[in-house]
Amino acid sequence: MDEIKPNRCPGCGTPFQKDAPESPGFLPPSAEGKEGAVCRRCFRLIHYGQVEKASLNDGSLIASLKPVAREATGTVLLVDPTALEFSRRALVLAQDLQLPFIAVITKADLFSRWMTPEALSRWVSSEWDLSPKRTIALSLFDRKALFSLRSRLPKLFGKGYRLLIMGATNSGKSTFIGGISRQATAPAVFPLPGTTLDFISIDMGDEGVLIDSPGLSLGNFWISRLCPQCLARLVPNHKLSRKTFILHPDQSLMFGGLAYARIRSCGDKEWVKLTAFTSSEVTLHRTKAGREADLSEQHAGTMLSVPCSSCLATLKGSYPFQETVLSLEKGEDLVIPGCGWLSCCQGEATFSLLLPKGLMPERRRWLVEPFPIRRNSRRR
Repeated sequence: MDEIKPNRCPGCGTPFQKDAPESPGFLPPSAEGKEGAVCRRCFRLIHYGQVEKASLNDGSLIASLKPVAREATGTVLLVDPTALEFSRRALVLAQDLQLPFIAVITKADLFSRWMTPEALSRWVSSEWDLSPKRTIALSLFDRKALFSLRSRLPKLFGKGYRLLIMGATNSGKSTFIGGISRQATAPAVFPLPGTTLDFISIDMGDEGVLIDSPGLSLGNFWISRLCPQCLARLVPNHKLSRKTFILHPDQSLMFGGLAYARIRSCGDKEWVKLTAFTSSEVTLHRTKAGREADLSEQHAGTMLSVPCSSCLATLKGSYPFQETVLSLEKGEDLVIPGCGWLSCCQGEATFSLLLPKGLMPERRRWLVEPFPIRRNSRRR
């Protein structure tokens, strides 16, 4: 694969074009010849936060990954710990490329109150059966950690490497490349699937080349069903909300208007202690079972900021809620893909989980244990 050429947008990788102003790659005449110029879509996104959804096609992207991989010497898989269910599917694709790879767990800063990067790395390497030496957790805003990783790349992949950077949408690929390369012109960054639309090569000098790739949707139910604003609110880039609830039978916990978890029974106890994790933009609300639909209608786009009233109407019309009955014990997480998860801290519970048709829950060993990190402190 050739290096990125001047006739491609350095923000999204789309070839520049002059015929369709509202399509990716459009370069206004006023920007022609300017150093670091990006297409109109990326300019609006970077400077004004104006977002436009792009069509995502995993089939064509996976097919295009293979010829790129043939000229690569290794793969860097970026893992989003807030959406491990999608990153796990990306791992399967990375392994199928049969290249040496490392797994870089991004957004470790979102978990810093509850677990160290080392603990996060150990969880992923243990659950996914990966080598601990090739599993690294860090914050994409930690310059020291990024510099340390950059210095290791030639040792891991050889000098003159060509590394394919891949992962699920919003796993942090473009932010990672911008931070590790420290280049003024870097891929555009925004919490919306489809920001990067084509392959972008970043020259790392004598060390090698990084190749940014478009994000994989990997069955993310919400991408095609929610508007750009609601999609952006689902991504916990700045803060991961963690709230603990004591719930009794016939009570329900709402993840905004996207999903409801009703308690059917609590085993030998009359209650269960649950901790919910989600984006800080998604309202967690405890209510009486059966009131969820009315609350969603009354407060869509306001108290229940996700989904907005338009997206709620879309979901109700085409994806009516369906009930799934399942049980959760202490030490387990109940994952609502793309939305967040519930962790059982004390007791056990049987749920009636109401999700839009086509969205399937998952269970796993808990990621975050219920007790925060103990830090030694000295009084002065």
